Amino acid sequence: MEISGGRGDDDRMRLEVTSMLARVGDDAEGRSSVEEQLEYVSGRLVDDASRYGGTAQYWEVVRRALILCGNDLAHKVGMYSTVVALIAGASEEGKMTAERVANGTSGLMVTAIRDGQLNKALQALKFLCELCNVWVVSWEWLMETLRSLLEAAVADRRPFQLHARSQMLVDLIASALPWGARGLKRGDTDEFDSFVAELLGCLDQQLEDESAWSSGLLPSGGTLFAFRPRILRAALDDLAARGWNSGAMPRWDDGSLSSRLESGPELTLRTVQIPSHSKVSRYSAPSYVCTLSTEKPEGSGENDRKRKGPIEQLLLRDTATNILDNFLQKHLEGAIKMLSLPIPMDANQEVVEATFTEMCALPSAYQGQVFYGAIFMDLCRVPNSRLSIRLLKAVQLVYDKLGYFDPEVFDRLSDWLAFHLSNFSYNWNWATWAACGTAQARDRIPYKRIFCRDVLDHVCRLSYRDKIIGIVPDKLHSLIPPEVESLPARSTDEDELKVMELISGSDRKAPPELKARLMGIYGDDQYEQILRGLFAAILRAVQAILSHFDAMMERYISVVNELIALTGPEKATRVIMDELWRLWPALPLRCVTYVDKLCTYQVLNPLDVINYLLSIDGLSKEELIDKMETSSVWELMRLLISRQKSRVQSAKTEASNAARFAASATEAEADMASEKLEEAKLGVETVLEATRKMIWNTVGGLNVVHTTLSEGVEDSMEEAENGAEEKKIPVWEWRVLGFCKEVIRKNTSVVEANIGDFDEFLQSGPVDVKFRETIQPLKTLALSDLTDPVM
Repeated sequence: MEISGGRGDDDRMRLEVTSMLARVGDDAEGRSSVEEQLEYVSGRLVDDASRYGGTAQYWEVVRRALILCGNDLAHKVGMYSTVVALIAGASEEGKMTAERVANGTSGLMVTAIRDGQLNKALQALKFLCELCNVWVVSWEWLMETLRSLLEAAVADRRPFQLHARSQMLVDLIASALPWGARGLKRGDTDEFDSFVAELLGCLDQQLEDESAWSSGLLPSGGTLFAFRPRILRAALDDLAARGWNSGAMPRWDDGSLSSRLESGPELTLRTVQIPSHSKVSRYSAPSYVCTLSTEKPEGSGENDRKRKGPIEQLLLRDTATNILDNFLQKHLEGAIKMLSLPIPMDANQEVVEATFTEMCALPSAYQGQVFYGAIFMDLCRVPNSRLSIRLLKAVQLVYDKLGYFDPEVFDRLSDWLAFHLSNFSYNWNWATWAACGTAQARDRIPYKRIFCRDVLDHVCRLSYRDKIIGIVPDKLHSLIPPEVESLPARSTDEDELKVMELISGSDRKAPPELKARLMGIYGDDQYEQILRGLFAAILRAVQAILSHFDAMMERYISVVNELIALTGPEKATRVIMDELWRLWPALPLRCVTYVDKLCTYQVLNPLDVINYLLSIDGLSKEELIDKMETSSVWELMRLLISRQKSRVQSAKTEASNAARFAASATEAEADMASEKLEEAKLGVETVLEATRKMIWNTVGGLNVVHTTLSEGVEDSMEEAENGAEEKKIPVWEWRVLGFCKEVIRKNTSVVEANIGDFDEFLQSGPVDVKFRETIQPLKTLALSDLTDPVM
């Protein structure tokens, strides 16, 4: 075997051991049973000790490899626990290694709890549970550990306040218990029953908090998503009714290996010290589980669903989730492993649900959108995969209930589906969406119409307009972004062409000369008109190639800034945004990108842009509704707020670096270090104040829009009852209220630090009743210890 890096026997030993363990159970041709593979691998590990001199270094390599595989290959955790048990019974060195594997795994669990990483903590605890099942770890130690976790969860729970850490710990115990019940029941049955009763009581308490969490973290109403504590409660009840045995957890300790395993050491490990605090975050928030399989079954999947109860569904979803987390860099390999779980039942439905659960998680998805797009693409392309059938049914269920989704999740789904279709030549049953392009669609199926329009917008971004026009039915052509040439012409087009000649081509003018020529065209003191004409010409000049925009702005930034100063920042923002808004229908993504770049150049202030997007000045109700139903408007505001959060993080990082420098500064550097630290602290305060202002300006603007459009809405709602096919809340209202929740749930630390702003907003000024009812429960969420998600 050739080893890269040339480090000799150490590398060879490490690679051989890890590779052999990683391949356990992967005998695709079925040449040997799993039991035979486990015996072979454990025998090799013991025999190779003599080949490598039986050194402590060899057993350390084995220890590390077992911990790595047992925690990162969660779908084979039972196999690795069996390997540990077999080597523990083969030699004294093997027994010592088994103990160190268990202690090392408990250390990983503690670290994951401290970091608020629920899935990693669960993988470690599952491995410990399986080690108890095969008599490596004593049931007394495992029970003591679970009790310590439960006591920490109970101690953390506070009346009248959400506490994410308590939720996380209870979730951890309840999710792991099905894996450890077999070993725990070897001991005191009364103690086990008492512990289960306490755990179920904690889950019941969490169910009382469901409405508070769902106010800001529920991806979709209806029946598509369920509160995880409710899922856990049903699964444990199901498992208890079956005597704590489930077909979703294959066993290798009942057959030929049972007699060897039962004589295991049953080690009592060192006591686990549960961290007193956890950095709870989006990864450890109480989650909502996608439960598409609870919908009415159709087609070939009905019989399979009948034989899978709540416990099987939970275990299969959790295993798929573990694989997702552990194969971020190798998603194709992860997809293959999800489709070849060592269980005697079809897990395609649960794989789809687990992936949707992560992709739709609030306050933000666990990974970027491209990751989930790649995973679903791989899952559908794996040879002999039938997952595409399940995925199609899932999309159909989602499509039928679009109005129940949180707007942010709605946008993620349209973005994902467009990406997915782009990888399969846009093959789709577009005819079933044809009704979205009819004149009645806006009143009868508004959410389906918006979703279809957004998907078509995204596929045009990923391809090109003429190709999509040739693929979709004629009825859907009205939902495809128009060509730029079809937009209404401006009255100043002739002057615009003159300006274009001045800024583009080989005869383009330098900034000083350009300003003089502009004044000659528009007049010496017509600064607003000059700015409008210059910016319109720039947009036309760079229409073909996006990168030209950067070159044009860098060349004429001094002229633009001077005109902004002479026009006034607010008026200048309106002028620039008006020109962009004219192009918006045809180039939504391009316009979003332009605004982002202009904010980077400090030509536009993000707060002024948000105020413009939420402004009601000069707009009729119909025009305002059209703006609120434009998905890219929300895309832009989401981008601007995330950029502001990035500035906060950058300022905090700079302050941390300055503090470290000050702590280690020499006497000669002390004054400079102190000055830098004070500047950094001031920078953090400044950017936090800007963030606070942006949040409450946005919430206030949303309230004004909601109040304005709510006038007379009862009549329109009553009319909708007669022929509408979807949820009755208007799209504009769903968007406005949904974005308000999104802003608060993604900035809970800023809201909590300035909770007086929240109360002042609710108590002063005309706040619409429905708007108040929407954001009032979010105060509880802001006061929980859930940290802001990474944007």
